[in-house]
Amino acid sequence: MNKPALIQIMIRTIPALIPHIRPETWEVFRAAAGYDGIRNTYWSIIYDAVYEYLTGNKPVTTFKNAMKKGMVDAFVQAAELGYQDSGGELPMDEDTLAWLGDAQSEELGHIDDLFSRLKEEWDGLDSIDEAFARADGYAATLDSIYGQAKLRGSDNVLLEFGGEDGDESCPECQDLKGKKALKKYILDNNLIPAPGNDAFTCQGYNCHHFWFNPKTGEEFRG
Repeated sequence: MNKPALIQIMIRTIPALIPHIRPETWEVFRAAAGYDGIRNTYWSIIYDAVYEYLTGNKPVTTFKNAMKKGMVDAFVQAAELGYQDSGGELPMDEDTLAWLGDAQSEELGHIDDLFSRLKEEWDGLDSIDEAFARADGYAATLDSIYGQAKLRGSDNVLLEFGGEDGDESCPECQDLKGKKALKKYILDNNLIPAPGNDAFTCQGYNCHHFWFNPKTGEEFRG
């Protein structure tokens, strides 16, 4: 097992150690290969922003701006990598660029809302637990960006809807299970069960469904 993976296990096993991790250890964590490195870097940016806001006395704009910059950079890097990982060539097509821009704008609003909620709920928050939960949540959205970009960069292949029901499986997911559709149809009809997708009653938060290529087994997760 490589060092970044070992660090990730340590972080998840003993979250209380996170504030005491040395800078050089964080550098190893962030230097993981491929998408893992992008995700790990973003995860640590979110964690630091929330934890330092809750434990420090600097203006909220310091942490909000750091998180926003980290998000913009991570979304671009994840989208470009996902697009290429499925055979697409940069620059990304206009529809994908427009989708990415909309996703970034929406996430900027979520970051503003986050710090407003943190301020309101301040007294009842555990700084380590809150930072950990927020880092996990925002990193899950980054997973969706990578997965959707991977789908967008692929050929117009026939895909099948599958995966586990997870904690919640809404009527839309149940209706789609086992069905097949072309990539273009899936995108045009917003049928990716990604976090926050209002086309699904579950909004993609509590299920583990995804589209996959039945011929190759390649998965396209939202």
